Amino acid sequence: MMQPGTLTFNILNKIGQVARGEIDVEALPGSTTERMAIGLALNALEKTNPSFAGDEEGAWSRLDSPQRAVVQAFNPEYRGRKWEDL
Repeated sequence: MMQPGTLTFNILNKIGQVARGEIDVEALPGSTTERMAIGLALNALEKTNPSFAGDEEGAWSRLDSPQRAVVQAFNPEYRGRKWEDL
């Protein structure tokens, strides 16, 4: 069970806030890697981390395993072998 306050919980909560229109993806608070995970999950990296626009591989390489799992759960593009090998 996911516990409030964990990194995964925080990322999922913020994705939900964006999906419900409670917060704009460009205005997300949080750590750089939290915003990267959300940006990759929602195909909005250029909005969450403008300095990584077009550098999905660079952003992916900075994520830890739980963050990558969230991205893969939301965005099937990141379930492929290419991303497993990075």
